[in-house]
Amino acid sequence: YGAVFLMGGVDPVLVGMLEEALVGLTAETPLRARAMARLAAARQPSAPAERPRDIALGLAAVELARRVAKSHELLDVLHSASGVLYGAVNPKIRLPISLEQERLANQLGNTTLLLNARTRISLDHLELGDFTAHAQLADSYEELADRIGPAAGPWRVPLMRSMDAIARDDFAASEQFQLEAKRLEHGQPRARRALAFHRICFLAAAERHAELRAAIPELRGLWLEMPYGAVIAEPRVAHMLARLGAEDEARTLVARLPDHVFAEGINASWLAEALWLTGDVARALPLHAQFKAQFDDPHGERWQMYWFDCEIVEAPAGRLLSYLAALTGAWDECDRLFTRAVKTLEAVGRRGMVARMRFELGDLMLRLDRDPPRARTLIAEGRADAAACGLVELVELIDRRHAGVIVPPRPTVANQPFAMTLEGEYYAIASGSGPLRFKSSRGMQYLAKLVDKPNVDVHVLDLVGSSELPDRGDAGEQIDSSAFRAYRARLGTLRDQLEDAEEIGDTDRAERLRGEMESIAAEISSSTGKGGRARRAESPVDRARSAVQRRIKDALDRIAEADTELGKWLRRAVRTGNYCSYRDID
Repeated sequence: YGAVFLMGGVDPVLVGMLEEALVGLTAETPLRARAMARLAAARQPSAPAERPRDIALGLAAVELARRVAKSHELLDVLHSASGVLYGAVNPKIRLPISLEQERLANQLGNTTLLLNARTRISLDHLELGDFTAHAQLADSYEELADRIGPAAGPWRVPLMRSMDAIARDDFAASEQFQLEAKRLEHGQPRARRALAFHRICFLAAAERHAELRAAIPELRGLWLEMPYGAVIAEPRVAHMLARLGAEDEARTLVARLPDHVFAEGINASWLAEALWLTGDVARALPLHAQFKAQFDDPHGERWQMYWFDCEIVEAPAGRLLSYLAALTGAWDECDRLFTRAVKTLEAVGRRGMVARMRFELGDLMLRLDRDPPRARTLIAEGRADAAACGLVELVELIDRRHAGVIVPPRPTVANQPFAMTLEGEYYAIASGSGPLRFKSSRGMQYLAKLVDKPNVDVHVLDLVGSSELPDRGDAGEQIDSSAFRAYRARLGTLRDQLEDAEEIGDTDRAERLRGEMESIAAEISSSTGKGGRARRAESPVDRARSAVQRRIKDALDRIAEADTELGKWLRRAVRTGNYCSYRDID
């Protein structure tokens, strides 16, 4: 009874039974650890004031199990305790626990908990903004799903890859992956909900406002179908209304939200986006403190996860936290968070969100009468960035709110077209600060090729001079699939025999069976590599994209060091991804 998890709902009978059990389980035993972990998860979603109690209980259960439990018992505790951690606890704390669950589940042949661990690890990588690790996890999840079939949820893999494409503004690739996910969802309600959430968030990321507005009734309905949806639905709608710039609608919706909706930590980021638009300082003050305690990590940026299953993060949390800081008058904090978030987004290639952020902060600064010249510059830069990224409906939104915004001209000499001229081993560039010369590095060569073909998308393989066709590449598996199935079948048999031995109290036989299970688990672990992942070779496209992005970034950094304004302009004009381009944005 207690092993059945109910997402978003609390079973008071189960909670009462577990609380009663803990009263009688006073000794530090594996059973006490299991009851602690299960109780912590069973109480969710608990009231915000009670959630720290439950998180502490879950973490204490993990520590106790590590001291006193056997591998299979520890695995159960890790799985249960994670139910209280996700959505509430920093991913830097969660990730080691989920990696431990992955390792144990792989060793013990527990496919269900192995899939569960990898699903949670995916969320951790996304919240940490580690899209390289996230892409590698998609490969390992795909290998596992290929063995298991539809029960593994193979639709997750293309959604993972869709998110990785969104992170580099490759919206065309994202749509193709979404179509693949739809083909694999096999009518599963959970999959359909995940795909719908993913699609709606994609429309927001791609700034497709007309389609996003049309999807709002579906969004509200999806949330209201869920057990905790009544608390979550309206903040998610307010968040999307803010994306559309629908100020009157957002203000009306936010005004009717009860206090307990604002107190729910899950809603903090979505309400923050609505308050950016409505400018409600009274609501911003407590929300700023709540959001800051949850997301402001001095050791690194944490991204906003949309929801479980849908494989979407929107932006670093510093984006919205900076706006709340501005609304409360904490301008130094605002500048720090805004700058850090922009750098994080630029590093992964999410330039469309950078364009939106410049517009959003400039818009807010004007409404708060904070440094109007800088505010207008930010809005103009945001509009230019949006135009360079092809985000037509974002440009239209900026124009509606700020008619007549002046886009800064390109910083070149006498308004001549930007050009890079090869002179021996150096490239010469004319700029407003005088002629510049740069060593002909790989990055400069790639940049020059793009500048020579303005407004043309160039595939990375063409850019690096490779005739190799794009493919996914595969180094093959480190363990034969038939051998893997044999190992798993034997583990299943041993597990049944172990249960029989434990039932009749045959401790000697139980120990022998556990020893054989651990030996098989060790063999699987050594054969499959770290975490049980099949080692796949990176595809030519992935290698080329990573190399090109790194080298072009180095080239742009060198230009920016010599001429700051030219560097800023070029960063708006140059796009990298599977296809790269230089956009003439005058």
